[in-house]
Amino acid sequence: MAVLLLADVNEGQLATDAVAKTLAAVKPLGEVHVLVAGMGGDSAAAEAATLQGVTKVLFAGDHVYCHGMAEPTAASWPLRPPSPKASCPASQRCWT
Repeated sequence: MAVLLLADVNEGQLATDAVAKTLAAVKPLGEVHVLVAGMGGDSAAAEAATLQGVTKVLFAGDHVYCHGMAEPTAASWPLRPPSPKASCPASQRCWT
């Protein structure tokens, strides 16, 4: 079973240190998928894809996710399904 890690993104930038520490903690549990949610997180999603141990990056670039809270993001996720993003690395699956 994969672990879904909700990335910490501040003003469109990935909080790399926090995400890397969390990634190291959950990596022994199996595959790690990182969710980058909110408007303007394109560069954060691209950076998350470069972190060692990340097997998939999901990017939900909708204003509904801009609050940064895990609970409302989880509640909104099924309502706004992601669409494939063509510019992602071939080894990753990114969403916008």
